Amino acid sequence: MVVAATKTLAALVNGLISPHIREAYAPYTFEVLEAKLNQLKEKLETGKDKLATFERQVNGIAIPNNDAIKWKKEATDTHFKRLEYSYKKLENTTYQDCFLYCALYPKGCPIDVEQLIDNWILEGLLDKFIVPLQEKGKKGGTILAILRNARLLEKADFNGTRETVKMLGLLHDMAVNLIRGSGMLIDSGNDLTDFPSIDDQNGEFLRASFMYNKLRVLNNQPNCPRLSTLLLQNNPLDHISDDFFTGTPNLKLLDLSCTNIYNLPSSICNLRFLQVLHLRHCLNLRSLPCLSNLEELIVLDLFGTPLEELPLGMEKLKNLRRLDLSHSKLTQFQAGLAYSWKSKQTRSNSREAYVEELAYLHELRILQLNFLNKEVFSEYMKAIPGTRPRPRAPRFKFCVGGFNINGNLGENSIAFIDGYPVGQQLPEGTLVLYLSACRSGSLSPSNTLDEAGIDFQTLKVLNLFDCNGLNYLFTTEMMHSLQSLEKIFVKHCSALLGIIKPTANSSTDSPTIVSCCLPEIQELVLIDLLQLKSIYADGQALEWPAFRRFSVWNCDKLKSLPSVVSRFGEGPRIIKFRGNSNLDDTSNLEIEEADVPEDIISFQSIKKQESGTNLLPNNNRTINFRRVTGRN
Repeated sequence: MVVAATKTLAALVNGLISPHIREAYAPYTFEVLEAKLNQLKEKLETGKDKLATFERQVNGIAIPNNDAIKWKKEATDTHFKRLEYSYKKLENTTYQDCFLYCALYPKGCPIDVEQLIDNWILEGLLDKFIVPLQEKGKKGGTILAILRNARLLEKADFNGTRETVKMLGLLHDMAVNLIRGSGMLIDSGNDLTDFPSIDDQNGEFLRASFMYNKLRVLNNQPNCPRLSTLLLQNNPLDHISDDFFTGTPNLKLLDLSCTNIYNLPSSICNLRFLQVLHLRHCLNLRSLPCLSNLEELIVLDLFGTPLEELPLGMEKLKNLRRLDLSHSKLTQFQAGLAYSWKSKQTRSNSREAYVEELAYLHELRILQLNFLNKEVFSEYMKAIPGTRPRPRAPRFKFCVGGFNINGNLGENSIAFIDGYPVGQQLPEGTLVLYLSACRSGSLSPSNTLDEAGIDFQTLKVLNLFDCNGLNYLFTTEMMHSLQSLEKIFVKHCSALLGIIKPTANSSTDSPTIVSCCLPEIQELVLIDLLQLKSIYADGQALEWPAFRRFSVWNCDKLKSLPSVVSRFGEGPRIIKFRGNSNLDDTSNLEIEEADVPEDIISFQSIKKQESGTNLLPNNNRTINFRRVTGRN
């Protein structure tokens, strides 16, 4: 607006304006118009200066002008006051502490949600809530949602499958300003190349973050007797001096993930209070020192490391709750583990202990493993009955015969890749079963999952991807073992003719209809099933009282869907439908608009990887368990 007025007056003064506009300015003398023009020019220049100042502030350019510095300070203070208001409106100090903890991460850095909540719990920030550990995890999720709703944290755009959040620049500055003098030392994301000399004899620092820098060597031994948290992840670190951790005897949480270290220094063995050790994606880490002194260890995260053996001293880790060995190269275990994990049972003094000894970590609560094949998995499952009774089985995520290369497996889930789990016992409490790229040979003659002999009693979700040879998923005789099933997802199963196979009369070959009651089933998702013709026998209703939706895409031979009733003998219910199939009758369906679901989980067979195919993201390694009979 100022620019437009300036141009108009300049044209008028210089006689370059049309007559009808000149008439509007007739009452003004030339001197008045020239004065107005100069005033507008002055305003324009002032506006340009302020704009340039703002741009320099946004881009982090130093502003020597004192007025500009004052203007920047006033603007920042105003923003801080508004942001502090949102912070102070949080319900209690626990929520505030959880927010301030995020300042340990750099500005705008994607923060893994699952690990952040774990850290809140392990750091004692949620101790105010006297609830079981699993309930604290849910409470952490609630707090995270509150922080996001208050705009104190934002969802991060991150090229990965795990949920992440971030703290924006001004919020980070405010958080750092609020925690001054509260025991946090933060120097993250600043391209730091040399680790600072820290002499904290008075024990002021409780947490320190040097993540996302350019540290290659750690030589300067910090003197921080009260330090409990040290975050060093995402540095090109390849050497740590042997005595580095001598001055941090009370360390409880240490994160060295995504570094280039080849081994850990000997001083780490003296961290008797260490509870959490993160070594995710340490792609050069070949071995670990003896961990026998780390008796307080709760979490040992070795995801994506090329370790081939567990370290010595594992039998001393009585408090270990979470052990993540997925995407590693672990193949063998040291003898001696079984003596502590098997309690009073004895075993022969062999030179190697085998994979099944993991079953004897009695305090373990979360276990993530990949097994080379079904035989190795069977060794693990056979070992479990010999253990002493446990108050509850650990939560687990298992892959047999391969590994997931995309997506996050559900809790208490197991995936069988490149082979149906014929005769396999599922772990106690299995909730989610994945079958991927399984072949039909072991299912003859009926070609249904009944031949696999799986106990589905606790199963809630069944997923099948690219499983050939299956003509039907279930027989009617299997209905009693599917009473907990809530969702079925089937995609790219080329030979599938139907979901439930009706019982055939031996003399007439006509189908005999048997009650088909699944009390908990809610959704059936069918995608790219080119031979599928029916869900159940034509004209027969399904007694599925909790059912909500059919989702059907690219199943061209499927022309009708069965009626769904809440109770046998009642009339059909209205069921929601998503998809693109051409059905003959949609009178009992409520049509919803939706796109074909994208693949959120995918798997790769170990056989394919060994044949030269490499589909692992981010240089992840897979875990290959093999039974070892001795060393050469």
